[in-house]
Amino acid sequence: MEACELGSSCRRAHLEGQKNLSRILSIPQSAQSAPSTVYSQSVFQEERPGLFWKANWPLVGRGVKHASCGTYWTKICMEKHDPKELSESVDHQKLLDGHCIKDGAYIQRVKMSCHRPVCPECWPDWRRRQVARVEARFKVSEKDYNRQERRTVKRCHGAISVPEKNWYLSEPEMKKQALKYLKQLGIGGGTIIFHPKRERKKKRGVWYYSPHFHVYFHAERAWIDGQKVRKLHAKTGWVFRNFGERPLQKSISYQLSHAGVPPKHGHVVTWFGSMNYRLLHVEKYHGEAMKCPWGHPMTHYGVYLGKALLQLPDREGYSAYLSREGWMELPKKIRSPDDG
Repeated sequence: MEACELGSSCRRAHLEGQKNLSRILSIPQSAQSAPSTVYSQSVFQEERPGLFWKANWPLVGRGVKHASCGTYWTKICMEKHDPKELSESVDHQKLLDGHCIKDGAYIQRVKMSCHRPVCPECWPDWRRRQVARVEARFKVSEKDYNRQERRTVKRCHGAISVPEKNWYLSEPEMKKQALKYLKQLGIGGGTIIFHPKRERKKKRGVWYYSPHFHVYFHAERAWIDGQKVRKLHAKTGWVFRNFGERPLQKSISYQLSHAGVPPKHGHVVTWFGSMNYRLLHVEKYHGEAMKCPWGHPMTHYGVYLGKALLQLPDREGYSAYLSREGWMELPKKIRSPDDG
């Protein structure tokens, strides 16, 4: 056998390559191509390194934002207006004689949002919209309540934890079992949100894998039979906690603040039982359409191409009534961040 000209250097490179190859082969194939790896993970402490959890989804707000996220654009209305109807909160461009200009353009600054749960900049906007949709759905479900039901049926918050022996399951498999046990406890319908991790109490910002589901549901007098809960735990290992009556906005906002984001654009908030999409039909909430003070829809963004120096503040909701000179509407109608 001929000796290698590089000698020990070549042997070290060969050994290093073997180590890298063994490290790659030790990673499960499903983990190498997992869709969730495109998101940047939060600070995560794995109790038992080397194990691969199918449902280890990234948390809300731990992704990468788009270039336009958080930037400010200008919505414009070029319809004919009467400046006398404007309030003092709107900045007026005035003539040399001190009077407001006539037939000007109304503009309003808006903050761009992608409304993705993984975006570190826009996830609060996504959460605000989700809370509004949940509230609208609960209102529709309660529309046919009689006087007795309106007085006794309460909106409750609960959580059901997966036993450690089932942590290897995927989220759909866990959810299927959770819904089965919720039905046995007498919970007929509501929202269910998956949480793959818990935060350490003594180390804020450090998370560990501990899958569980948060549910928001209706219950008679906010009561769940404790005997059924104990029997369920003794038989299956699943743990259910009823936190009792909770206000919807605060409860859902809390649940969404550290929820898991499914891969392939899946839904974070899902519905079950009597409130699922097949049994309860509710018009989807897209937010309120933006309108100028005269009632005209503001469907276009505008750009200023005039010669004068114009600096608009980067502040959400800032509005002004300016001269039309130099302003141009972008040709394509673009929905505002609150239009959906």
